[in-house]
Amino acid sequence: GRSDPALLPSLTNLALALKDSGDPGAARPLLERAVEIRSRQLGAEHPLVADDLTALGLVLRQIPDYVQSRRSFERALAIRERRFGAQDPGVAECLTYLGVVDSEVGDVERALTACLRAIDIYEKALGPNEPRLAQALNVLAGVHQMRGEYGEAQRQHERALAIREAKL
Repeated sequence: GRSDPALLPSLTNLALALKDSGDPGAARPLLERAVEIRSRQLGAEHPLVADDLTALGLVLRQIPDYVQSRRSFERALAIRERRFGAQDPGVAECLTYLGVVDSEVGDVERALTACLRAIDIYEKALGPNEPRLAQALNVLAGVHQMRGEYGEAQRQHERALAIREAKL
Protein backbone atom coordinates (compact mmCIF):
# COMPACT_ATOMS: atom_id res chain seq x y z
CA GLY A 1 0.00 0.00 0.00
CA ARG A 2 0.92 3.64 0.36
CA SER A 3 3.18 3.05 3.34
CA ASP A 4 5.22 0.24 1.83
CA PRO A 5 8.47 0.04 3.81
CA ALA A 6 10.39 -0.66 0.59
CA LEU A 7 9.58 2.90 -0.48
CA LEU A 8 11.30 4.40 2.53
CA PRO A 9 14.95 4.12 1.52
CA SER A 10 14.11 5.62 -1.87
CA LEU A 11 12.09 8.38 -0.19
CA THR A 12 15.03 9.21 2.08
CA ASN A 13 17.56 8.96 -0.76
CA LEU A 14 15.45 11.19 -2.99
CA ALA A 15 15.16 13.74 -0.18
CA LEU A 16 18.93 13.75 0.37
CA ALA A 17 19.55 14.09 -3.37
CA LEU A 18 17.24 17.12 -3.44
CA LYS A 19 19.04 18.58 -0.41
CA ASP A 20 22.42 18.07 -2.08
CA SER A 21 21.19 19.65 -5.30
CA GLY A 22 20.28 22.74 -3.28
CA ASP A 23 16.53 22.19 -2.97
CA PRO A 24 16.02 21.53 0.75
CA GLY A 25 12.47 22.90 0.54
CA ALA A 26 11.44 19.99 -1.68
CA ALA A 27 13.29 17.50 0.53
CA ARG A 28 11.52 18.57 3.71
CA PRO A 29 8.06 17.03 3.14
CA LEU A 30 9.61 13.76 1.93
CA LEU A 31 11.64 13.36 5.11
CA GLU A 32 8.75 14.43 7.33
CA ARG A 33 6.71 11.70 5.63
CA ALA A 34 9.54 9.16 6.10
CA VAL A 35 9.69 9.97 9.83
CA GLU A 36 5.92 9.57 10.08
CA ILE A 37 5.80 6.24 8.21
CA ARG A 38 8.80 4.72 9.96
CA SER A 39 7.54 5.79 13.39
CA ARG A 40 4.25 4.09 12.66
CA GLN A 41 5.86 0.90 11.35
CA LEU A 42 8.84 0.49 13.65
CA GLY A 43 7.83 2.57 16.68
CA ALA A 44 8.83 6.12 17.53
CA GLU A 45 11.96 4.96 19.37
CA HIS A 46 13.55 3.00 16.51
CA PRO A 47 17.13 3.96 15.49
CA LEU A 48 16.04 4.32 11.85
CA VAL A 49 13.57 7.00 12.99
CA ALA A 50 16.55 8.77 14.61
CA ASP A 51 18.42 8.53 11.27
CA ASP A 52 15.49 10.09 9.40
CA LEU A 53 15.16 12.82 12.05
CA THR A 54 18.88 13.57 11.68
CA ALA A 55 18.52 13.83 7.89
CA LEU A 56 15.46 16.06 8.39
CA GLY A 57 17.42 18.25 10.80
CA LEU A 58 20.13 18.75 8.16
CA VAL A 59 17.54 19.67 5.54
CA LEU A 60 15.78 22.10 7.89
CA ARG A 61 19.11 23.71 8.74
CA GLN A 62 19.75 24.26 5.04
CA ILE A 63 16.34 25.92 4.45
CA PRO A 64 17.09 27.47 7.08
CA ASP A 65 14.50 26.71 9.75
CA TYR A 66 16.72 26.61 12.82
CA VAL A 67 13.92 26.11 15.36
CA GLN A 68 12.60 22.97 13.66
CA SER A 69 16.11 21.81 12.79
CA ARG A 70 17.10 21.91 16.45
CA ARG A 71 13.89 20.08 17.38
CA SER A 72 14.66 17.27 14.91
CA PHE A 73 18.21 16.85 16.18
CA GLU A 74 16.97 16.85 19.78
CA ARG A 75 14.42 14.13 19.00
CA ALA A 76 17.11 12.04 17.29
CA LEU A 77 19.44 12.62 20.23
CA ALA A 78 16.82 11.48 22.75
CA ILE A 79 16.13 8.27 20.80
CA ARG A 80 19.82 7.43 20.54
CA GLU A 81 20.50 8.18 24.21
CA ARG A 82 17.64 5.95 25.32
CA ARG A 83 18.50 3.17 22.88
CA PHE A 84 22.32 3.14 22.98
CA GLY A 85 23.27 5.15 26.07
CA ALA A 86 24.80 8.58 26.61
CA GLN A 87 28.27 7.56 25.36
CA ASP A 88 27.21 6.35 21.90
CA PRO A 89 28.92 7.87 18.82
CA GLY A 90 25.48 8.45 17.29
CA VAL A 91 24.72 10.67 20.28
CA ALA A 92 27.92 12.60 19.60
CA GLU A 93 26.86 13.07 15.98
CA CYS A 94 23.55 14.65 17.05
CA LEU A 95 25.39 16.84 19.57
CA THR A 96 27.75 18.08 16.84
CA TYR A 97 24.80 19.07 14.65
CA LEU A 98 23.14 20.79 17.62
CA GLY A 99 26.41 22.66 18.13
CA VAL A 100 26.30 23.81 14.51
CA VAL A 101 22.71 25.05 14.74
CA ASP A 102 23.32 26.73 18.10
CA SER A 103 26.40 28.54 16.82
CA GLU A 104 24.50 29.62 13.70
CA VAL A 105 21.76 31.22 15.82
CA GLY A 106 24.37 32.76 18.14
CA ASP A 107 23.70 30.58 21.20
CA VAL A 108 27.42 30.22 21.78
CA GLU A 109 27.34 28.73 25.29
CA ARG A 110 24.90 26.00 24.30
CA ALA A 111 27.01 25.27 21.20
CA LEU A 112 30.14 25.01 23.34
CA THR A 113 28.52 22.53 25.74
CA ALA A 114 27.25 20.34 22.89
CA CYS A 115 30.62 20.29 21.10
CA LEU A 116 32.62 19.48 24.22
CA ARG A 117 30.29 16.60 25.03
CA ALA A 118 30.49 15.26 21.46
CA ILE A 119 34.30 15.42 21.50
CA ASP A 120 34.45 13.62 24.85
CA ILE A 121 32.22 10.80 23.55
CA TYR A 122 34.23 10.37 20.33
CA GLU A 123 37.56 10.33 22.15
CA LYS A 124 36.37 7.74 24.67
CA ALA A 125 34.44 5.56 22.23
CA LEU A 126 36.56 5.76 19.07
CA GLY A 127 39.92 7.24 19.98
CA PRO A 128 41.81 10.33 18.80
CA ASN A 129 41.75 9.71 15.02
CA GLU A 130 38.02 9.45 14.38
CA PRO A 131 36.97 11.54 11.30
CA ARG A 132 33.75 12.63 13.02
CA LEU A 133 35.89 13.91 15.89
CA ALA A 134 37.56 16.24 13.38
CA GLN A 135 34.13 17.56 12.40
CA ALA A 136 33.25 18.25 16.05
CA LEU A 137 36.62 19.94 16.61
CA ASN A 138 36.00 22.23 13.64
CA VAL A 139 32.60 23.23 15.03
CA LEU A 140 34.24 23.84 18.42
CA ALA A 141 36.89 25.98 16.71
CA GLY A 142 34.10 28.10 15.19
CA VAL A 143 32.53 28.52 18.63
CA HIS A 144 35.87 29.68 20.10
CA GLN A 145 36.21 32.12 17.22
CA MET A 146 32.76 33.57 17.99
CA ARG A 147 33.90 34.03 21.58
CA GLY A 148 37.02 35.86 20.41
CA GLU A 149 39.27 33.01 21.62
CA TYR A 150 41.44 32.88 18.51
CA GLY A 151 44.34 30.88 19.96
CA GLU A 152 41.96 28.17 21.13
CA ALA A 153 40.13 28.23 17.78
CA GLN A 154 43.39 27.72 15.93
CA ARG A 155 44.42 24.88 18.25
CA GLN A 156 41.16 22.98 17.61
CA HIS A 157 41.42 23.56 13.84
CA GLU A 158 44.94 22.15 13.90
CA ARG A 159 43.80 19.06 15.82
CA ALA A 160 41.04 18.52 13.25
CA LEU A 161 43.52 18.94 10.40
CA ALA A 162 45.92 16.44 11.94
CA ILE A 163 43.12 13.82 12.10
CA ARG A 164 42.21 14.45 8.46
CA GLU A 165 45.85 14.22 7.36
CA ALA A 166 46.37 11.00 9.31
CA LYS A 167 43.53 9.47 7.29
CA LEU A 168 45.09 10.26 3.90
